[in-house]
Amino acid sequence: MSTSQMPPNILPDDDGMALLDKAIADAEQIGQNSAEPGPLSKRQARKNNKRALEDDNRNNGPSKRAIPKPNSLTANGPIDPMVQDEEMTAREEDTNAPNALPSATAAPPNPPAATTTPHFLPTPEEGFPKVHGITHRDVFAMVARDSKECWDSQDGPYILAYLANDRDVQEATERVVRLQSLIKVALGSTPVIVGHAKPSNRRTSDIKPLFPYYIGGLTMDQMDFLTTRGCWSTPTTTAFFIPNPPPPSEFVMTLENLPLAATEENNNIVKKTVQQKIRQNSDILNFIAVNRDNILINYDFLDLLHYVVDSVMVTNLSIVQRGTTTTVFNIYIHPPTLNTNALEMWISKLRKLDYTCIFGTGKPRAPFHCTCCKARDHPAGLCEYLKIPGWNNNQALSKLDAEAAQTSSTSSMRGRGRGEGAEEDRRTVGARATGQGAVASSAHNMYSSTGYW
Repeated sequence: MSTSQMPPNILPDDDGMALLDKAIADAEQIGQNSAEPGPLSKRQARKNNKRALEDDNRNNGPSKRAIPKPNSLTANGPIDPMVQDEEMTAREEDTNAPNALPSATAAPPNPPAATTTPHFLPTPEEGFPKVHGITHRDVFAMVARDSKECWDSQDGPYILAYLANDRDVQEATERVVRLQSLIKVALGSTPVIVGHAKPSNRRTSDIKPLFPYYIGGLTMDQMDFLTTRGCWSTPTTTAFFIPNPPPPSEFVMTLENLPLAATEENNNIVKKTVQQKIRQNSDILNFIAVNRDNILINYDFLDLLHYVVDSVMVTNLSIVQRGTTTTVFNIYIHPPTLNTNALEMWISKLRKLDYTCIFGTGKPRAPFHCTCCKARDHPAGLCEYLKIPGWNNNQALSKLDAEAAQTSSTSSMRGRGRGEGAEEDRRTVGARATGQGAVASSAHNMYSSTGYW
């Protein structure tokens, strides 16, 4: 019985204490001898380990035991192989021990992401610049009618993509492959259909006109994901994704011939001039009264006109024309309708007017065409995309353009032209609007007397 087990009031005498101390000393010596095996014990341990390894190889093939990372045993230098084997055996037996080695059947860790994945240009903090002025007519101007009909006949919706600094081409295999690769990187290994259209024979004054590609086989969420971001740019491919049909744009025209400096004050002068012109033009008022499906609130006629007129916004650009720096003014108005044919008429009516103020008369000029983003409210040299840090300008397309120039004979001569069937559609919309002419005309006379007009 140890001292800790004796009753508190009973103590051994001196002889008993001596015997007890000798017993404790003998026990400690026996423990030390058993903790330090002699040469025979070490040799026997190595034989046992070797025999166990040979048995394991015969039964399970070469050992797949993972190599441990440096720990407190190995970080301080080499250790005895037997001690290492004993440590590994102990760890394998106690899987709950700290730094336990993984078993041969443990699932491998997830592989690192591929370092060759193309890097998308990060979205700027304020988002990518909005591309203004692209209409349904602009998008499909260079697409042959049979290609457009083929696209529309497919099951399910589709969206459109076009490449920065690109143009219409007869042979587009390389471009299609690039778009497929870009979409798969953006969406994962999702099957996607990328279609190339036959270029139309239509003439255009635009250098590098917008040339769309069919993007199908995707879910609505995937299509929204691509079009919401809009611009997807890698070092080799920069593409813009837009819904089909293209959403209506607020941009309507660019006014020139106004001798005004590029200031915010002059923007307001031009804005009031445009607003006054709309209020006084019965043809424009008539159009708004009839084509109002893009104004969600059920306004009465006066509030409806207030809504459209108050949406006018003006910006300015300083450009060089015939060696002289001049200011032009871009006009943006909330489109009252979503109908593609009616939108073309809306823009056409506004561009036929002159806009006179005390400083001069503003005249609509031919819209710009940016070869980079394809917008209609600025030239390529003033494109906001070129100012984005790290912008990828698709310089690799220059070689493809050189090859396409040899095969695309239909694109070599360009002038101005109209969309196929567009005139008939405009007459249809015009007839519908004319039928309401008396209503809008009388409304114009009535509201002119209120002082607002």
